[in-house]
Amino acid sequence: MKIFFLFLLFISGFLVAQEEEAARQIYAHLKIHDPHAAVQLGKTFIEKYPDSNLIRLAYIQALAEKGDEAAVFQEWNVKRDEFQKNRHALEILAWSVLKKGELSPQSHIHLSSLIGASITRDVRAVSMLVSALRSSNSFLRLLAIRFAAYLGDGALQEELARLIEEEPVWFVRQEVIRAIGQLRILSLKPELVKIIANPKTLAEEKVEAILALVQMYDGVRTDDLNNLLNSKRAGLRQLSCELISYFDLIAEAPNLKKFLSDSSPEVRTYALRTLGLIQEKIDRESLLKLMEDSYPQVAITAAWIACRQGESIGVESLKKWLNDIHPRWRWMAASILPRCGSLAFPEILEQLRSQEDRFVKANLAIGLLGQRVEVEKATQVIDEFFKDPETGPLMWDDSTSIRMIIPNRASHIEQVQNYPFIVDRLTRLDLLNLLCILKYPKAEETVKEYLKKEMVGVTGAAIALLLQEGDEEALKIICELLKEKDLHIRVQAALVLALYGSDSGALRVLQEAYPTVNRETKIQILEAIGHVGGADSIPFLVDILGEPFQLLRVVAASAIIQCLYH
Repeated sequence: MKIFFLFLLFISGFLVAQEEEAARQIYAHLKIHDPHAAVQLGKTFIEKYPDSNLIRLAYIQALAEKGDEAAVFQEWNVKRDEFQKNRHALEILAWSVLKKGELSPQSHIHLSSLIGASITRDVRAVSMLVSALRSSNSFLRLLAIRFAAYLGDGALQEELARLIEEEPVWFVRQEVIRAIGQLRILSLKPELVKIIANPKTLAEEKVEAILALVQMYDGVRTDDLNNLLNSKRAGLRQLSCELISYFDLIAEAPNLKKFLSDSSPEVRTYALRTLGLIQEKIDRESLLKLMEDSYPQVAITAAWIACRQGESIGVESLKKWLNDIHPRWRWMAASILPRCGSLAFPEILEQLRSQEDRFVKANLAIGLLGQRVEVEKATQVIDEFFKDPETGPLMWDDSTSIRMIIPNRASHIEQVQNYPFIVDRLTRLDLLNLLCILKYPKAEETVKEYLKKEMVGVTGAAIALLLQEGDEEALKIICELLKEKDLHIRVQAALVLALYGSDSGALRVLQEAYPTVNRETKIQILEAIGHVGGADSIPFLVDILGEPFQLLRVVAASAIIQCLYH
């Protein structure tokens, strides 16, 4: 009996060794990038060892490398119950769909593949990102740059170095500059300096380049700072102001004061803002002169400093700008007035009562909420602004140091369906978030009305680029809406909870609603499930891989990857 047992053990070990050798042969062909030979070999070994999981996985890997997505799913289903518990098997299945999606001429499919691949931090994602960085599709390049900044591999840094010189699209160039700063690619400092020094550089690009350079400094040497302070290039003088602010170099205040009469209005503005941040006093005579500056941003910033120094004339100056003929300066003054302290509060309340420009009132209210002053009045103003049909689409303006809400001027982007609409919807989510944070009594009613509207176009790519975390109070209110009888409200609430707050409780609602909704909403549901993650969702997502629509399969594969890596 003992001999028989040993014989069985020997035979079993011999068979396992044979299976391992067969799998090694398949993988050897894949290593030399010959998937066709690997598939042929896999077929042979599968016929010989039909119950071997090891060989079947190698065969599935070969089919995936070959790009035969349908055959991958078919073979995977043979051992579905076992493979669904096997992380490696799930990765192979999802990657086969993503790799096929990378070759799709449809931008939405390609984008979803790129997102799914990049979040794995797998080496396989690097080659996909390099290809995307070389794509003719500007939005694909934009998304790839963001993921490149997140991963930071050497090959991706080389592509960023190429793009900083060659990228023709302005909003993609901004993202390249931001990524270089985030990764602190010191070898590209000279390129950033060129951008700042060039008088033809767009203001937005110059700001990004300045911020990117500041991130690269661990400190600033006196000689380097003096060179910047005395540079003939306005952009480099702006950089010196930003460095003084960043490192809180109070001793450099006299140099900043020299810039108050600089020929460049941008330098005067930067110098004023920095002096205000380091709390350096400016004499009254200089402030009065600066408040009459021909460049509005200088005058408005000077008025802000006057208020901080206790000069009531600063409030009077800003009051004048609140009624300026140019709306941009009205909105900027409204955004900065609440930062002027208690001296400005009586004027703010008067403006909230009498001002006709709804955007002035909204920016004043947002500023008050930032200071947690007159919260009841401010939340009421924002609620009215939010519901007013004449308000129109919205967006945030971050082009200066003062953030303000303005009418939506987002340009249409060919590769993102309904892009201006997306910007408006996400801006409105920020406003709703404010109302919920501050426990506005009618917040739930406002949220419910908002969720009744379609959120068409709020795709995973847009979420990846634009969305920020929601506040706990806002999510509590939206959570209550999961109990609504109206299916549309339940689904929209679940989407917001999942995408905005990573709420796993919303997944049940989304999975139950999936069969009854249109394809656009199905895509949103799959993206939301991936955003939340969790192994419990994997069987549902695997089922989607059998659907006939490639976009749904790619989004589901991306979600599987996210669930595995959460």
